[in-house]
Amino acid sequence: MNKKLKKEIYKKLCLKKPLTDYEKKEYDLFKISGGNIGLIKNRCCYCEKELNEDNFFIITSYWNPMWKPACSEKCAQKGYKKEEIECQKIDKNCNECKYFERSSFEKIKPQTYNLFQSVGGYLGICKNRKSKFYNKKVGANRNTYQGMECFVHRKDD
Repeated sequence: MNKKLKKEIYKKLCLKKPLTDYEKKEYDLFKISGGNIGLIKNRCCYCEKELNEDNFFIITSYWNPMWKPACSEKCAQKGYKKEEIECQKIDKNCNECKYFERSSFEKIKPQTYNLFQSVGGYLGICKNRKSKFYNKKVGANRNTYQGMECFVHRKDD
């Protein structure tokens, strides 16, 4: 299914509008092949405002490539930023740590674990005096759980 058709189907599903026979067939084939179109609801995922033809915007969630409906691009961006920080605080990855000093020239070569995911990242130095890794080289990856107990988010006071 092409992206334009997928977006139109998604919008109709969220707004509870009927699909054409062709759209139903395409959507059924998409689901049978294991596709997940996203979170289907007729309210903005961030402010809960009811959605309609004039205020419908699609955003991809931070942690996984799933579509979510929003009432506007501004609301989606604001909600995404909040979601991003919440997820990063769960990940506790050096990449978002206040004390991670990124090396501008050292990158971790990506390793492909399956057809859809490759993990690479950056090397840097930990500057958190409370960490057992203080002044040591550490690796950091985006969107990856690391669970570092010494983690302090870079945007925390």
